[in-house]
Order: sequence, then C-alpha cells, then structure tokens
Amino acid sequence: MVEEQSAGGTDLTEFKQQISKEVMAQTKFFKDFPKKGINFMDLFSITTKPALFRKVIDALKTLIEVEVGRPGEAFNYLVGLEARGFVLGPILAMEYGLPFTAIRKKGKLPGDTIVEEYKLEYGSDACEIQKEVLDQSSRVLILDDLLATGGTLCAAMNLIQKCDGAQVVASVVVFDIPALKGRDKLTKACHALISLD
Repeated sequence: MVEEQSAGGTDLTEFKQQISKEVMAQTKFFKDFPKKGINFMDLFSITTKPALFRKVIDALKTLIEVEVGRPGEAFNYLVGLEARGFVLGPILAMEYGLPFTAIRKKGKLPGDTIVEEYKLEYGSDACEIQKEVLDQSSRVLILDDLLATGGTLCAAMNLIQKCDGAQVVASVVVFDIPALKGRDKLTKACHALISLD
C-alpha cells in the first residue's frame, strides 16, 4: 500500500471538503446498478452541468499540481482507464499540452497491444494498451473516476510498467471509497478529490 502524499507540502483538506460539498449535492447515485448491492455513482450527472464540470476539472488540476507535481516535469503523459478515464484524461491533457492514451478492455484496441490479466472477485479480466505509445521517457499519470477495490487500477499500473521502461508516477481519481481498501493493492500513490466514507 502506498500512502497519499503531497508533492508541494500544501494541505488540501479544506479545499477538498468544499469541492466535495458542491459536487456531492449534484451527483446522482443509482442503487443496485449495474447489480444488486452496488450504489452506482454517475459521473455523467456532473458532465451534464457545465459549470460543475468546470469546477471538477479545475479542482483536479489543483489536486494534481499540489499532490503530484508540475505537469511536464513530475509527469509528461496522461493515461485514462476505460471508460470514464476517457472523459477526464483528454481534457486534462489538452489543458496541460501533454499526450494522452487509453487503457481499454482486451480486444478493444487496434494494432499490436500489451495485455495485463487480473483477478476479479468472481473470475478474471484483462486490459490492454497499444504497443509503442509509451517508452522509457514516459512518466505517466493515470486518470479514472473512481478507486473502489483497486483491481483495475493495479492492473493498469502493472501494464504501464511493461511498456518499454515507462514509469507510473501516480494516479488521480475523482472519487475514492476508502472502506474497500483499494489503495492496499497499489504500488504507487493514488490521489482522490472526494472520499466516499
């Protein structure tokens, strides 16, 4: 397990509490979706409100710059996880002027790929990235909407390490569910904007 740390020494507690209050008041949850026992947080209930979505993007930028470091220096590549990492990643990549690529479920990317298989609670799954998009100069920040059990994010970190010497710097998510102990599986820090306690 890797603890969440600040790169800049700034405490974002009050900042996170304020953004959490604003975002949670407008975020929709769907009980028992996609299966019984899951309380599904709908990121698209944020993206359909442009002013709120802008606040979330700006808040993620603050989180990244304080807790991970300066874009282009601390990290120089953004990778988004299927599927909501595809919503956040390209926007932040454009804001920072950095490249973006995707990690997808196996069989969804064209061309030669590198694959990482991982275990789920009931069964297994696999994710992949296109070969040659990352190399030894790539210092990667991974983006997704949610850290739950940590299986997918852990697999993504392992997958990136297979890419010609690329390094994972950290990951950033909008929401984290600490009770599920997803951080325990991770080899690099994960920074969350909002904790769902």
